[in-house]
Amino acid sequence: MSLSRLNLKKLASLFIITFSLSVIFIFFISPHALKADEPESYEQLKEGFQDPDPARWGEVPLWWWEGAPLSKERITWQLETLAEQGVKSVCPIQRSPGRCDPKSFSPEWWDMLEYAHKECKRLGMSLWAYDQVGYGHYGWLEKAAAKIKDSPVKKIEFIRREVDGDATINLDLPSGELLGAGAYEMETGPAGEPTVHDLTSMVDEGMLKWKAPSGRWKIAISVATPFKGFYLQEAATDTFLNMLYGEIEQRVGKESMGSSFAGVFQDEHPPTPRDLYTEELAELFRERNGYEIGKAIPALHFDVGKKTPKYRLDFYDTYLELIEETYWQRVFDWTEDRGILFSHDNWGRNNIYRQSQGYIDYFRTQRWFSAPGLDDSGQHPITERNYYDIKIAASIARLYDRSRVWDEAFHSSGWGRTTEQTMDWLTANYAFGANLYDEHGLYYSTNASTWEHAAPDPHWRQPYWRYYNHLSEWVSRMSYLMSQGTHVVDVAVHYPVVSLLAERTPGESAPDYNTYMDLSRTIYNEGMDNDIIDDHSILRGEIQNGTLKVGGNNYQALVFGPEETVRRSVIEKSLKLANSGGTVIFYGQLPIHSAEAGRDDPALASLLSRLFGSSPERLSQTQSTVHQFDSGGEAVFLPAVAEKIPALLTTHISRDVITSGGDVFMAHRRVGETDIYLFQNTQQEAMTLQARLRADGVPERWDPMTGNAKPVDAF
Repeated sequence: MSLSRLNLKKLASLFIITFSLSVIFIFFISPHALKADEPESYEQLKEGFQDPDPARWGEVPLWWWEGAPLSKERITWQLETLAEQGVKSVCPIQRSPGRCDPKSFSPEWWDMLEYAHKECKRLGMSLWAYDQVGYGHYGWLEKAAAKIKDSPVKKIEFIRREVDGDATINLDLPSGELLGAGAYEMETGPAGEPTVHDLTSMVDEGMLKWKAPSGRWKIAISVATPFKGFYLQEAATDTFLNMLYGEIEQRVGKESMGSSFAGVFQDEHPPTPRDLYTEELAELFRERNGYEIGKAIPALHFDVGKKTPKYRLDFYDTYLELIEETYWQRVFDWTEDRGILFSHDNWGRNNIYRQSQGYIDYFRTQRWFSAPGLDDSGQHPITERNYYDIKIAASIARLYDRSRVWDEAFHSSGWGRTTEQTMDWLTANYAFGANLYDEHGLYYSTNASTWEHAAPDPHWRQPYWRYYNHLSEWVSRMSYLMSQGTHVVDVAVHYPVVSLLAERTPGESAPDYNTYMDLSRTIYNEGMDNDIIDDHSILRGEIQNGTLKVGGNNYQALVFGPEETVRRSVIEKSLKLANSGGTVIFYGQLPIHSAEAGRDDPALASLLSRLFGSSPERLSQTQSTVHQFDSGGEAVFLPAVAEKIPALLTTHISRDVITSGGDVFMAHRRVGETDIYLFQNTQQEAMTLQARLRADGVPERWDPMTGNAKPVDAF
């Protein structure tokens, strides 16, 4: 196809669009590197878009095997009925083992799953499995731990007592390995460095005997006691994999993994414990940090002085490293080796505090899913869909090279939900970064309308079912296209979990760490897509010509919300970005504590002085500060008014999209020589949008409803 080349950025050309819902535009651009599984040409991309495999790219409904006993005849009828309307993938699920007849994971249930898979193969469909590790808790992890003989895992029992001086303490301790015992002076307060007495030598035969000096003292003792724990040991993970995922593989056949068997869905995984211990953990801690783990444990429970943030983060960093290695990454590797997707909708929805409560550092644990996901529920307009959780899942996918983002949608939206609403809401979610539609409702039975779970079921029980194949084709085309290539985004917003984990007094006298997502949404609403970025991604990224390059993404700007504690290494990388020509923005509050040294770190203050051209304490708390570098890079401190950030970014970066004429959601993906732009009208009425795009070529409009592709007229 011959194209007239137009450089839209240099010519400041305006791309004028009139549309009512959503449009997808395609531009040809200069060549880019392709991933192994990507279309190699425009024609291949177009062919894949026009005729995508619905078993791979289409809807994956949760098929609730409840409400009535399972039968092979009914399973066959339902699968055939779904396949006729283009729904070519299913994921059986149940709320608890006893709610399914036969009970889930019983021999009879496995036979039904095996039969459903055979029928899927016959019909050209794909099957998923729900592992019931979390929601509907079956106890897989506990069962696996119980099978391990001579388990190395122990539980950290922490004993704390407050005593006045001149008192004599006689304290019986739990039976186990003493990790540490100390007495902390309480009079100095959190700003000082308390006197600490090491009491380990005062422990004899399970009894602590100590006479306290004058003053008030906080006694802290850590003992590793026997415990049947799952985490921190590869043997338990391997046992779990053999018990569950290995059984799935045996039932469907190894040759079906990654083809007719598509993946595993995990819902609401149980929270990660923070109080387990092994000798391997202690050794790793010693190697990483240069001191014993028992010295850090008290800081998890109370303020031990200036080094409290360091102790807390040293513990969590080491603990998570071993948890990842022995569990999360091990499961990911098992699924990757077999070519199946590993998806989730986990706890912590819309709240960084709950994310941390559930998994300590959400990025470090959830990055080990090949299809990180979320739950978007309820009857809400497109402007109120679940931006927060989609943005987190999509950012993890982009930063860690995961091609799919699982969107569990739209439970509790009601039986009256229309296909128009489904398309509206899904388009918004695709614009935010999702690309795998998991419809929450597909009921095996409604039991004469007496059983339902978080209605609706939009399938054969609906009057529009006869037309559903059109929606199925639309979903497949949208999912296919929005899963290809690399996402194009210019701005990264920092994920402040380090500051949260290091809090001096959790929940008190600290910034609202959820502000980071408010900043992200403020930036997005002004036409600048952005990712949430974690410390690990920043630190492994490369700085080149004013951009931070991570996982195929090129970020021109880093934005930080209010934070008290950061890694110095992250600020060092930010300084390099500004020195290279990039933009760094801090909003609301500058950090003063570091993960490396603790509170009031002078080395951190020195780095911030170099970043802003002035010491942090001299920066105005009412006026913004802009420090320009010789490279053209800039560092900005904005003490208030987050709404100013988009204007600052517009001034300091080369924007990908600039629009006027109405409010839109947008996303941009790049596949080899092709740019893909998705625009969604967020208003009730049709709009005429003027858009300047950072792309070359005459655009084509690709219609996901029909598969048609044609050049834009009079461009």
